[in-house]
Amino acid sequence: MSSHFYLIRTSIKNRFKELRRKPGKLILYLLVIVAIVASLIISMIGANHSTGSYPVIYLLPILFGFLLIFYAVSIQKGLASGDSIFEMSDVNLLFVSPVNPRATLLYGLIRLLGTSFWAGFFLLFQSSSLANFGVGFEGVLILFGAFILNMAALTILSLLIYSTTNGRPARKRLLRILAVAVFIPMLSYFAVRFLSYGNALSALNDLMESPVLVTAPIIGWTSAGAISLIEGDLLSGLRWIGLLVLSCLGMLYYIIQSRSDYYEDVLVATETVFEKKRAVAEGNLQAAGATNAKVRVNKTGLSGAGVRVFVYKHLRETFRQNRFGFFSMYMTIIAVCIFFFSFFLRDKVDVVLVLQILMWIQVFMIGTGRGLMETYSHHIYMIPGSPFRKLIWSNMELMLRTAMESVLFLGIPGIIMKSNLVVVLSSMVVYVFFSLMLLSINYLSMRYTEANISQGILLVIYLIAVLLFLAPGLVAALIIGFSAGGLKGTLIGLFILSAWELAVAVSCFALSRNVLHNCDMPTIKR
Repeated sequence: MSSHFYLIRTSIKNRFKELRRKPGKLILYLLVIVAIVASLIISMIGANHSTGSYPVIYLLPILFGFLLIFYAVSIQKGLASGDSIFEMSDVNLLFVSPVNPRATLLYGLIRLLGTSFWAGFFLLFQSSSLANFGVGFEGVLILFGAFILNMAALTILSLLIYSTTNGRPARKRLLRILAVAVFIPMLSYFAVRFLSYGNALSALNDLMESPVLVTAPIIGWTSAGAISLIEGDLLSGLRWIGLLVLSCLGMLYYIIQSRSDYYEDVLVATETVFEKKRAVAEGNLQAAGATNAKVRVNKTGLSGAGVRVFVYKHLRETFRQNRFGFFSMYMTIIAVCIFFFSFFLRDKVDVVLVLQILMWIQVFMIGTGRGLMETYSHHIYMIPGSPFRKLIWSNMELMLRTAMESVLFLGIPGIIMKSNLVVVLSSMVVYVFFSLMLLSINYLSMRYTEANISQGILLVIYLIAVLLFLAPGLVAALIIGFSAGGLKGTLIGLFILSAWELAVAVSCFALSRNVLHNCDMPTIKR
């Protein structure tokens, strides 16, 4: 294990040496630290002046639903190719070295915790939203730590699933059944309570206060442990977190004892991730997005003249990838969760709160649009036409999808919650214009900094940039909206915010209109 510790120490040391050679990266790290400290200070101040609009217990199903998305992804990865906790450099150098495979697995898990640490940074910026549940500084840190443990446990679970089901179709079918069956006690308990009370909200309250909700492995234990610690129930919180840690150790023990040579299991996932990164770096997006899934070709050919061909191209790709078009698994999961909470908590929440949550989610999803990905391929540079029109038409499919999302995520839930129709429509406009603003910020960054679309530290910097662009309009909307008060104040605030988002989007698009002519084709670094 000493060789692995040496590798970790050397890697950390080299990172600090790199900061000395690249002051720009050092400045980015300092900005991130300042933003995180400021966010935590705001959460501390907000905790002292906020009594919480909603009970902390209502955070339990929200956290459960949030972690459920990662649970589904981990199960799918385990059934496909497993999860990646190593890099190709480890495969080429570490796997062939005369070291203990168990120590190498521990080294990979330590790297995994570091990756989860960076991935969970966005939780530190949720202080304003969490303040609605009375969650302060300590609560934010608890959620941050719980998220890291949850991601580590799900990654180990994915590796375990692949190790035990690879090449065994019967086991894969059984695993799919078990992955869904763990939620049957929770659903059965809710159904019984609903039939008993005849009131969905009362049944949901009983479900949140009962131990049944947390019987779901890993995500249920994580949710229960985090909420118990936030509420001050130290014994209960440590019990659930301890169960989570023990499950991780148990899965690791099984992997080590059943197959000490696990290298073949992790090799497939590692090579898959590496090949996708290399394909994107070379601009081959088709190879990067290629999967083993069958593609159903119902229609062929493109329509439209000139730059308008992009919208038809992207629509064709969308329907080839998914027979239901825009209705992807992501959209379905989000919609079901929103419908559920809109129906059962319609007297407790409103559409504006749903809008806040969706805006945070959209910050992390906008970079996956097909229009932005076109800039990593040569086609958009070769088609004749003005670069500004290319930007507009290459992102038309994304805006159509966003408009449909606004109806599905805000329009229908707003009707369920019996919100004011004008407020619902205004929220939908804010959501669409916010997506347009995020898109324009991405192009502006590409135009003047040639920044790569990446993860980790650059994603945090991107989040800070979005907050800086949004802050003036958001502050004005809050001040004027609260001054007017009531329904009138809400409508005025939404109008000001949407107008500011549109103004920022138009300005950023105007400043980046020559991005396709005045900069090289970007690539994504491996």
